[in-house]
Amino acid sequence: MILTGMRGNVDCGDAEWDSKVEMGRDSEKLAAAYLEAEFGLKFVESNWYCSHKEIDLVMEDEAHLRIVEVRSVSEGQGYEPYESIGRKKRTRLMKAAAAYAAMKNTSKEVVFDVVSIVRHGNSAEIEYIPDAYQPEW
Repeated sequence: MILTGMRGNVDCGDAEWDSKVEMGRDSEKLAAAYLEAEFGLKFVESNWYCSHKEIDLVMEDEAHLRIVEVRSVSEGQGYEPYESIGRKKRTRLMKAAAAYAAMKNTSKEVVFDVVSIVRHGNSAEIEYIPDAYQPEW
């Protein structure tokens, strides 16, 4: 999957994590703040679960409900974080998004975005990929 997006750098302060889960949650907060500040998206909620399916971030703009998958790695891993989103994950996200949209009774078009974060100590390189893939309803 080759994606192109918009890149930026942010300061992460004195971020330290005891686990991969903590780094992931911190990355989700960083991604939400970045999307609000840089692209004017409105934060709706995070970590929404349906059965064994999770949506990292739900954001919106005037016309779209944006289901955002956030992936992060520490520098030197040898791959871009978005490369770890396979077909199985995309299928689970689409099912979760369908359930979310039905539960919230939204009329907005659902789109799937990705935020890919590479951590460099106290800073991070963020890539936002809007409309990263098309739903296979």
